[in-house]
Amino acid sequence: MTTPVAAPVPATPQPQLPEDREALRRDRRARMTAGIGLCLLIPSLIAAFVAVLSSPRAGRCITYGEGCAPGAPGTWVVWAVGITLVAGLLAVSWPARRLPFAGARAWMTGLQITAHTAALLCILSHYA
Repeated sequence: MTTPVAAPVPATPQPQLPEDREALRRDRRARMTAGIGLCLLIPSLIAAFVAVLSSPRAGRCITYGEGCAPGAPGTWVVWAVGITLVAGLLAVSWPARRLPFAGARAWMTGLQITAHTAALLCILSHYA
């Protein structure tokens, strides 16, 4: 006589602990901040160039060729904008389950904001 074998009980999903909800909230906040930063990248660069072009020094440089800054830091601006784009896109689109560590999205968002600020300051300080 054989004894009946009980069917395996499917695992019930574990309720999320409060710290998990807080971690998800921080992750969502970092993702949203990175998305807003990406949306503001082009408008802020345009505003910086308009502010620079309205300065008296830039006007003399464009009109008379006087007072033009030698060695424009175009390479620095391009690198800073590139880092901003890459870090922002990674922060927005990288799945939460595949992040290398818990605060990775916040670090990428911080890198994005830092590079964005560096690009704007480089434009404003050199050309203005």
